[in-house]
Amino acid sequence: MNPTLIALIERHLPSLASWWRARHLLSNTGSYLRQTGYLNSLLRNLPVDAKGKPLAFLNYPTLALLKGRLRSEFHLLEFGSGYSTAFFSRLVGSVTSIEHDAAWLERVAQLVSDDPKVHLLHKPLGPEYTGAAAMAGGPFQVILVDGRMRHECAMASLPHLATDGVMIWDDSSRERYQAGIAQIVAQGFRALRLEGLKPAGLGVDETTILYRDGNCLGL
Repeated sequence: MNPTLIALIERHLPSLASWWRARHLLSNTGSYLRQTGYLNSLLRNLPVDAKGKPLAFLNYPTLALLKGRLRSEFHLLEFGSGYSTAFFSRLVGSVTSIEHDAAWLERVAQLVSDDPKVHLLHKPLGPEYTGAAAMAGGPFQVILVDGRMRHECAMASLPHLATDGVMIWDDSSRERYQAGIAQIVAQGFRALRLEGLKPAGLGVDETTILYRDGNCLGL
């Protein structure tokens, strides 16, 4: 649309201008909702991008940062498997995924199609689950805390984080996670809190990246 015409509409018909901007956001291939794949994820109710490829169920600012800074030599450990497992396998050298639900883990195994870079570990909830990092072959450049018993998993996994490693704590705005995040910050980590929509999400979600100087993401 002609820029002069747009300016006139915005000045004299603001309601029509608002409608046009909303329509543009939904329909234009260059809009944020199209570029990120949000509309596709909303329609399919799955964390996928515009082409249908799996995404981690993290907010878009976090996804953008990780896609730009993860490297093929990194080793990643995640608590909670799923579409994130397939997403990270495209970006790093190895993904070790800890999952307590055996039936769900079978579905994830089909999703990753026996990718040799992916190691799926079934651990029942309890000490085996929270302490899985000790048996997972670290150290890890990235540890994602996105499953059950997050406080316990984070504390038990911290010794297995590489010296340049980062810990990613999803849904970090929840009150019950504040003490655990503060405990890690007290050990010399900084906290980068990122907010935004998640794929197929409807609200503002927060993810916190815990890092130290000289970290592998260059923060």
